[in-house]
Amino acid sequence: MSNNKDERSVTSELCFKWKVNYDTKQRIESDLYSSNITNLTWKMELCNADEEGQVKIDLCLVSCENSFKGLIKYIILDRNGKESYFKDSNKEQFEQDGVYSTYLIPSDKLTDPANKLLFDDRLTISCRLIIMNDDSLITNTNCSLIADLGNMLENKILSDVILKSKDKHEFRAHKCILAARCDYFATLFETCKKNKFYNMNFDRKTCEAFLLYIYTGKVSVSDELLQPLLKLANKYKLKELKSLCENKLPKKNLPKNI
Repeated sequence: MSNNKDERSVTSELCFKWKVNYDTKQRIESDLYSSNITNLTWKMELCNADEEGQVKIDLCLVSCENSFKGLIKYIILDRNGKESYFKDSNKEQFEQDGVYSTYLIPSDKLTDPANKLLFDDRLTISCRLIIMNDDSLITNTNCSLIADLGNMLENKILSDVILKSKDKHEFRAHKCILAARCDYFATLFETCKKNKFYNMNFDRKTCEAFLLYIYTGKVSVSDELLQPLLKLANKYKLKELKSLCENKLPKKNLPKNI
């Protein structure tokens, strides 16, 4: 049964189905969807499995008059039209031109004939874009949290770990922030508790952009930095940054081993 508070927080819900000719070797892009009620226009992209075997789906918000809080519920229908596999996105702040990624399903589960999710290589996904009411949320639009965290990285305040780039530059950082933002670091620090030095094996500019994203959730990079940043995000299993780099790179330039 749904939580009553969650039910009251839903202001509207957009439902649509996407029938996809599934191809394991390329991204598949939908036609544009739109809603006159909310003045939204969006499209979907289904990406081939990554190195961990996860099939990713993106919702790309093409036009949006006002940003909103929401989430996406994905349901894969089997060949008989029965709802067989469910996946919810994280709650997001949706804005125009935003790309919102969800790891939908393991590739082996999708292609397993026993699950009957594909029929003649055709996949049917039911999508529900749920728009939430944030009236009960207390926020400070002038909050300096992101700037403060960025300053911690820049000013090395109370740093307790040193990360070295391939060209020997040292970044003084904070284990608690790295571990909270990146599972790879959390496991690394738990395994090697006494170590204070770690080699990242990427050049200074790439490491700098990577750490800035970890601390602030945003980074501005040049086109030539996108591929190495994608590789670094992939190495450290930072899926959000990896997805952002993939969406910025032309498809023909995506590294084949990522």
